[in-house]
Amino acid sequence: MKFSNVFLVKIIVSLSLLAFISGCGSARNTVFEFKTAINEQKWDNAWNLLTSEDQKHFENNLFKPFREKALKEPDQLGQFKLTKEQVEKMSAKDFFAYAMSQASGKSPAGSSPVMEVEVERKLKNTAIIKIKNDPKEYLVKKQGFSWKISLQNLEN
Repeated sequence: MKFSNVFLVKIIVSLSLLAFISGCGSARNTVFEFKTAINEQKWDNAWNLLTSEDQKHFENNLFKPFREKALKEPDQLGQFKLTKEQVEKMSAKDFFAYAMSQASGKSPAGSSPVMEVEVERKLKNTAIIKIKNDPKEYLVKKQGFSWKISLQNLEN
């Protein structure tokens, strides 16, 4: 029996798509990766695991007001150990890395073990993940083919 080229292409595309989707990880893995990034102080990795809404919220509500004030009152930057030139070149992602590095060691997100993850509630495109010995619950949302962390507050 002879297969047509179109049939083989369909099989290859289907298998490739299946491999891609199954390799995208899970909500559980996303929390593990986020906590690992925090623990290892890999701020770029942590930023990339945030939902696009959380990144925009951070940029609009924390970074832009800080930058605006810092550029208007550069003499106040000494307390942050930053120069006006550094702030001018900063992106929201850079500011996130700076803020996280300043808070490292003080952050409850980085203080508990990462291994015992339990999914508490899971809906179609959202999961709430609880880690043993960590009081925080993590809201994880599906965006495209990836799970992303949302830092919005969850009520217990």
